[in-house]
Amino acid sequence: MPDKPTSIQSILAILHSMESEENRSGMARFGINIDNALSIKVTDLRKLARQVEKSHDLALQLWETGIHEARLLATMIDEPSAVTGQQMENWALRAIGKKIRPSGVRPWPQ
Repeated sequence: MPDKPTSIQSILAILHSMESEENRSGMARFGINIDNALSIKVTDLRKLARQVEKSHDLALQLWETGIHEARLLATMIDEPSAVTGQQMENWALRAIGKKIRPSGVRPWPQ
């Protein structure tokens, strides 16, 4: 990949080009909802993440697509200093569909 992908459109195009029907059944075996997944290996996503500059805005855009691999990539390219506790709470809630914080544990500071 000669140029670093910098836009949501270019990254989504790359992700769609990496789609693999062969991996789909394996994902389902691990309980991953494959309805909105491209079946890309995590090792391949990590390689792509190394080619994309860290960007909080781009990570938020990738997350909003709802595509499983785009969301994984978002976690890899987000800027840690820009991530808020509320963002992590929302991402975790939307990723697994239920609250993961046990009762009695305080939420992330605002």
